[in-house]
Amino acid sequence: MNIIDTPIPGLYLFQPQAIADNRGFFAEVFTQRELSQIGHTKPIIQVNHSKNVQQGTLRGMHFQYPPHAEIKIIKCIRGAIYDVAVDIRQGSPTFLQWHAHQLSEENMTLFYIPE
Repeated sequence: MNIIDTPIPGLYLFQPQAIADNRGFFAEVFTQRELSQIGHTKPIIQVNHSKNVQQGTLRGMHFQYPPHAEIKIIKCIRGAIYDVAVDIRQGSPTFLQWHAHQLSEENMTLFYIPE
């Protein structure tokens, strides 16, 4: 697993390493070991799955105010999505800066978005 820093502190890209053979491939999506390398200590308590039936669908911005803030781990399992993370943390040195990445079935990249 490659962990890639972004210009926004706490925002990471994870790139799993696939092991391929004639049946397809196998890749670890994430492990506690990788999460601990970036300081993640909280348990994963919820996993969601979303499907868009029409190309160009905009899902909108997802966030929660403390104490209900959640870490997001975004992965595209079919097709491709252009995901944008905006730092809306008041007082953050990167407040209102954003970072985007295309997540796709082919690149298997995950977006780790902090609370």
